[in-house]
Amino acid sequence: MGRTLKTTEDLKRKYPTATIVKNWDELKKFEGKSETHELKIEKTGYAGQLICLGEREYNPKKWWWSQIKTINHYLSTHTFDKAVYMTKILQICGFNVIIYDWSEKR
Repeated sequence: MGRTLKTTEDLKRKYPTATIVKNWDELKKFEGKSETHELKIEKTGYAGQLICLGEREYNPKKWWWSQIKTINHYLSTHTFDKAVYMTKILQICGFNVIIYDWSEKR
């Protein structure tokens, strides 16, 4: 069974070529399209969206994680507090970034 990802260091081991993103300004540099989603950061700079480029196919009877590539995702002000969770979503959606966890020691 695989090890649970809990810290930025864990994420660096899992995604060794990914860029660590520490704030919204750095994440904004990755705005654009992947194969499945478009990343847009709002003008306020404190929220964003991952917009599905294909048909959205959410099915409440299916496991949510299995549908990541076919649904939209809102990036809230909590994006950097839920770093592991948001990194996984961004990676699945084609953005090679690691969200730095603001709760970790700097």
